[in-house]
Amino acid sequence: MPLGVPVAMSADSQYAVDFLVKSSSGLLFGLASKFEWRQFALTGPTLTIVDTSVGKILHTFNAADVTLRRKAPDSVVYALESRSRPSSRPLEVSSPSVSRVQKFQAALLAAAAASPPTADADLLTSLLGVAMDIVESHAAVPPSETVATSRVSVEQVQLHLAEMQSMYDLQSSCLNMEELYVHLLDLEAAYCHDPTVDSFCHTVHKLHPVQYAQHTQKRAGPTPILKHPIKSLFAKCPHANCSYTFHMTTAYNLHIKGDSMVCALCHRPVNRQVFKLASFIRQTPSFVMPCVLRNQPVTLVLDMPPMPPDGKLSSYMDEVRQRMRQLAPQGSRAGIQALTLQVRAALQSFFSPSNQLDLVQAMLRQLDFVNKVCPNLSYWATPLVLNAAIVRYHKFMHLVRVKGVTLVPTTDIDLVWHTHQSYNPHEYGKFCRQHMNGNVVDHNDMIGGGDLQVAYADTFILWSQVFNEPYSSHAPAYAAYKEGKAASNNPMYSKEATWRKHSRVPSHDCRFVGVNEAFPLHAVLPFATAVLPDPAAKQIVPNDVRVAVIGTPVMDGRVRLPYSHQNFLMGDVEALEVSAQTEEIKLRALEAEAPRSEKFYITTAIHYTNGQPHMGHAYENVTSDVIARYHRTYGRDVFFLTGTDEHGQKIAQTAEAQGVTPIALCDKYSGIFQKLAKDLNMSNDHFIRTTSKQHIDFAQFIFGKAEANGDIYKGTYEGWYNVREETFVTENEAQLIDFKDPTTGTPLKKMQESSYFFRMSKYQERLIAHYHANPTFLQPETHRQSILKRLEEPLLDLSASRTTFRHGVPLPNDPDHVMYVWFDALSNYLSGIDGINYPNGALSKYWPASVHVIGKDITWFHCVIWPCILMSAGFPLPTRVFAHGFVNARDGTKMSKSIGNVVDPYDMIHKYGVDSFRYFLVRGAKYGSDMPFSEDEFFNIHNAELNDTLGNLVHRGLALSVKYAHGHVPDVPATPCFDVVALKTATEEVCC
Repeated sequence: MPLGVPVAMSADSQYAVDFLVKSSSGLLFGLASKFEWRQFALTGPTLTIVDTSVGKILHTFNAADVTLRRKAPDSVVYALESRSRPSSRPLEVSSPSVSRVQKFQAALLAAAAASPPTADADLLTSLLGVAMDIVESHAAVPPSETVATSRVSVEQVQLHLAEMQSMYDLQSSCLNMEELYVHLLDLEAAYCHDPTVDSFCHTVHKLHPVQYAQHTQKRAGPTPILKHPIKSLFAKCPHANCSYTFHMTTAYNLHIKGDSMVCALCHRPVNRQVFKLASFIRQTPSFVMPCVLRNQPVTLVLDMPPMPPDGKLSSYMDEVRQRMRQLAPQGSRAGIQALTLQVRAALQSFFSPSNQLDLVQAMLRQLDFVNKVCPNLSYWATPLVLNAAIVRYHKFMHLVRVKGVTLVPTTDIDLVWHTHQSYNPHEYGKFCRQHMNGNVVDHNDMIGGGDLQVAYADTFILWSQVFNEPYSSHAPAYAAYKEGKAASNNPMYSKEATWRKHSRVPSHDCRFVGVNEAFPLHAVLPFATAVLPDPAAKQIVPNDVRVAVIGTPVMDGRVRLPYSHQNFLMGDVEALEVSAQTEEIKLRALEAEAPRSEKFYITTAIHYTNGQPHMGHAYENVTSDVIARYHRTYGRDVFFLTGTDEHGQKIAQTAEAQGVTPIALCDKYSGIFQKLAKDLNMSNDHFIRTTSKQHIDFAQFIFGKAEANGDIYKGTYEGWYNVREETFVTENEAQLIDFKDPTTGTPLKKMQESSYFFRMSKYQERLIAHYHANPTFLQPETHRQSILKRLEEPLLDLSASRTTFRHGVPLPNDPDHVMYVWFDALSNYLSGIDGINYPNGALSKYWPASVHVIGKDITWFHCVIWPCILMSAGFPLPTRVFAHGFVNARDGTKMSKSIGNVVDPYDMIHKYGVDSFRYFLVRGAKYGSDMPFSEDEFFNIHNAELNDTLGNLVHRGLALSVKYAHGHVPDVPATPCFDVVALKTATEEVCC
C-alpha cells in the first residue's frame, strides 16, 4: 500500500502492531538505554502505547498529533514525534519489516484523517500479524520464481526431532568423548553387519544420498566403509607383521583428531592416511584379469603389495608399478592395459572424496547439529517454526537448482533437509530428479574454512536478490518466543558483546548482525557495527543496500563477502647469503659503538610436550626472537630463554595412551620443539627442560623457600579439576561452563585428595598494589584490567601438590606428593638462569626478567600465581609480562582439526622459506591482537614489500652494476650507515 494513502476506518476498529521502543528522556518514557517491546494500538483516532508485559497503557495520543518518520534516509530506526510539541525529544522505534512500518504509517494517517469506515482486511491482517508472527521469510515469492514443493511435513520433522533427542540423551549419558566414540563404533559395526537396521548410523548414512544410493543399488566399485567395521580397522597397528593393539583413547586420537604417532612396537608411522591405505589393502588383496596370449587363455593375477614401511600411498604405488612390470611378460599388451585400468579405477574410486564417507566421523559431525537443536527442542518442534522452515527449505532447494553453486543451509533449513533425506530417501531422490535438473543433491557436511564463508555469503546475497528478504539462521517465530520457547538458551542481554565481536567484517557499506534468538531484524540492528568500505572487497551489492545476516555467532564469525580470487606467485628472490665473518665484523662494530652494559632477559612460555608444534608456538617463538635481536642490535646484554614443560597429568595420560613412558614421550616432543627453534632460526641462548636436574633442584628450592616463609600448609582439596588445562576450577566457574572443558567438552574431574596448599591469599593486597604502582606490568591494558577485575574477588589459596599421579617434581618435604604442574613450570624462568645462586650466579644476574612473552590464555598463571610465588620466596618480580593474541584461521575462527582450517608452520616454511615466514608472522597483525592467518595475505605482503620493494631495489642495483661496471662492485671505504645510539634514542624514548 503506498505511503500516505488514507485508509478508511470505523470508530471502533482496532489495529495493533508491536514495535521495539528505545526509551529516551522527553516525550514518553524517561531515560533508558535499551529497546523494549511496546504495542501501538489504534482505536479510531486514538493511539495508545501499551506495555504488553504487564498489560499497562503507558500513553494515549490523538493520531492527528503524532507523525512517524525515518531518522535518516537509510536508517532502520523511526522517530515518533509530536506535532504540537516540536521541541520534545522523539521516541525511537523500529519494527520487524519496512513494509509493516509503511502500513502503520498509512493507518496512522487514516486515523488522523478520521475518514468514513471501510475495512481493509490486508492491512488488518498485517498489523495484527506482527503480534503473532514476525517470520520475515514468509514474504511472497516473486512471480518470476516457481518454487517446487516436496512431501515433507511438520509431523515428519517432529519424528526426526524425536530421533535426534534420543541420540542427544544417549550422548549426554557418556562420561567422555572416548566412551561416546566406542558407542559410535558399535553402531557402525552393527550397521555394517545388517544395513537394514534402524539406527542413528543408518540415518546419518541416508543424509549422504549419493553414497547411500551407491550402497543400496549395489553399484560396481568398492564401498569400503560398509564392508568392514572401522572398529576392527583402528584396533591395532596397520603395518604388516605388527600386532600392537591401541588403547581406545589412542584410536580416537588417530581416527577422529587426526593425530600422528610412531608405533611403540614396530616404530613405524601411524596416522589416518595409513589406516586408509590399510583398509584398501585389506579389501583388495589381488586383482584378476583373464586375457589371451599366443592364442592361449591366460589369467593374470596381481597380488597387491603389503603396507610400505613409511605408510605412504606414493611408496605403495611405486611397489604396485614394480609388480605390474614383473607381471607384464605373462600376459598380452591388451590384458596388461586392462589390468592397469582396473587397478587405477579401484584406487581412484577408493581414495576419491566422493567415496571417503567415514560413518563414525559423519555421526560425530551430525551430533554437532543435534547439540545445536535438542537443548531447545520445544522451540524447534513448534509447528509455526517448522511450517516456516519447510517454506524456506523449498526456497533453498530452488536456489540450488537455478544457481548451480554451493550454498550453505541455516539451522531450520538443515533440519528439514535432514528429514527429507532420512524419512523417505526414495521420495527425496524422486524430488531431486523431477525438480533439481535430474541430479540428486548431496549433503556435504565437511565444507569449512574459506569455502564455507564464501558459500554462506553467496547464499544470503542470492537469497536477498531472489526473494527480497533477509537470509535468517532460522525462521524466528514471535509467538513461540513469547511462550518462552527460543532457539538459544542465552538471554538477549548476554549477546551484545558477542554481536559486537562477530559483526565486524570486511564488507562494502553493509551491516552484519549475529543473532541466534527469535528476535526481529530491527531488534538487533542497534547492536550491529557499521563497517567502513573495504577497497579490497569485491562489489557484491549496490551501495544503498544494507545486508543483514541473522545467524548464530559461530556462523557469523565465518561470514565474509567473497573476495575476487587472486593467485600471487611468490617472486623468485634468491636468498642473500652473508658470510659469518661479515656478520661478526658488523656485530663487533655495533658493540664498539654502544658497549654492553644494560641487561635484557626475555622468555617465551615453555611448550607442553604432549603434541606437535602448531602455529601459535611458531608465532610466539618468532616474535620473541625478533624482540631479542632488536635489543642485541642496540648493544644490550641479552639472554633469551625458551624450553619445554614436561610434567603433569596430561603427559602421563598421553604417554599411557601411546604405550610409552612419560620421559620417552617428553624426549620425543622436546626434540621436536628444539628442532622447531632451529628451523625458525631462533637465537635463544638456552633451552630449558623441566625434567632436567637443574630445573627440578630449583623447583624444590623455591618450594622450600615458600615453606620456610610459612606459606605452605597441608590440607584436603575437594573440587573440580580441568586435566587439559592442568588447573583447578571453582564451583562457580564449573557451573558456568556446565562442568565441562569449554574447548573439548571433556567433563571436569571431581577430586578429593590430600594436598599441600600455597598461601596465595596472603599476597593479594600486595599484588594489587604492585599493579597500581607499575601500570605496564601486564600488557596490553585490556588484560591488566581483566586481572584487576578478578582480583576484586577473594584470592583463594593454591593447591600446590598432587597425589593421583607420579610424573612430576617430588616435594622436598613429602615425596608422596608431586608439585602442581604450574608451580613447577613457572619456576623455569629462574631455573634456566641458575636462579638457585641468585643474585651471585653467572646467569642469575639477568633476573628480574625484562619481559615474559606469553599467550593471552595463561595470564592468570603468570600474572597472579607466579608473582605470589616470587613474593613468598623473596625474588623480585619480572619487569613486564606481554600477552600476545592467538593465531586464528583466516576468517578469525579458532584453528581446529575437525573444521580442517589448521595451518602447519612447517608447511609454510617448506613452501615459502623461513625468512618470508618470519617476516609475515611479525608483520601480519598488531602485536597483542589476534592474528588471522591468511595465505593470500602472506602472498600480498611478501610480493608487495619483499619482492616488489626490496627485490626491485636489489634487481635494479645489480642491473646497473652489470650495465655500467661489468657486474663488479668496486671496493669503497666502509662508512657507518646509521648512528645506533641515536636510532635507539629516537625509537625508544621519542616514539614509546
